Amino acid sequence: MIQTDRNQQLQNALNFTTEDLMMNRNGTLTESQQSRLKQTQGCQRISTMLSLVMVIVIFGGIAAFYAFLMPNREEFTAMLSQSPEAGPLVIAVMVVVLLLIGGSFLRTLGRTRRLNRGEISSVTGNAKVKRLHSKYGDSGRIKIGREKFLVTEDVLNGFEQDGVYCVYYIKNPPMHHILSAEAMEI
Repeated sequence: MIQTDRNQQLQNALNFTTEDLMMNRNGTLTESQQSRLKQTQGCQRISTMLSLVMVIVIFGGIAAFYAFLMPNREEFTAMLSQSPEAGPLVIAVMVVVLLLIGGSFLRTLGRTRRLNRGEISSVTGNAKVKRLHSKYGDSGRIKIGREKFLVTEDVLNGFEQDGVYCVYYIKNPPMHHILSAEAMEI
């Protein structure tokens, strides 16, 4: 009876149906889950694009300042020419920064593609439950095996410390997207 109550609580908190759970067990998504994932994917892509635009604007602003507005541009250029390693060093630092930002951008796009493909993973094991408190509200972290899930307080309340659960999710580090979960019999 307790397991049924736990599963109902998880179903309500994670907003999935019995059909969703059965399909997830078989490694497939239902249409409603696909629709929710597309919304999540769209939000992630928009935030990634906005971040990229901000970086371009910042680097463009620095370049424009140097090219047109820098009051002592001649002195700065003379300083760079007196120190032969300074010019290549400045360029190398900018290239490294751009590579890091570009890599982060590509990694995020790869993650959103994983959401789009709907590759379902599952993990079964004892749940380690931890409550997190912040000025933005209460939430929690659930760890099953090596996988960590950041969840809302409602979802956290559906898990019992050291209870055995199977969680079906889409890998989307650092915060995997939980599709469904069920308490397992011991």
